[in-house]
Amino acid sequence: MLHLTPEQAIGTKFEVWLEKLFNDLDCWNVHRNIIYHRSRYVSRQVDVEYHDINLWNTKVMVEAKYTSSQVKLHLRESKAKAGQLIVPIEDILTETEERRRFVDARKAILVTNRYFEDEVHYAIGKFPKIELYQLPELQRL
Repeated sequence: MLHLTPEQAIGTKFEVWLEKLFNDLDCWNVHRNIIYHRSRYVSRQVDVEYHDINLWNTKVMVEAKYTSSQVKLHLRESKAKAGQLIVPIEDILTETEERRRFVDARKAILVTNRYFEDEVHYAIGKFPKIELYQLPELQRL
């Protein structure tokens, strides 16, 4: 049986809510909690994915961040592990862009139930294929 912390349970409920929202918005082929594999040890998880109308690539991935405060650009401390081959990703936008490329999505939507801190809004210009949705955008949908 899967045991979730209270924070994980609320985050999962937020993902389910987003899945229903995109279904209600008539997005095609909406799925939640998809895992993409490149090899036995290399995989990425996508919170929500849907397809829209586009000539070449219709896949849109959604990364959900449920929080009780603002979503920060730098989520965790960088701690390199001994012998680690992959450079740790230090910020939320770089992490989302890496995941978008891994799953070959046309665009990514980074969504939160609250707000993104100003640093995230300043840095988003470097990532043209990522859109930010925060509380006001969710309320308009």
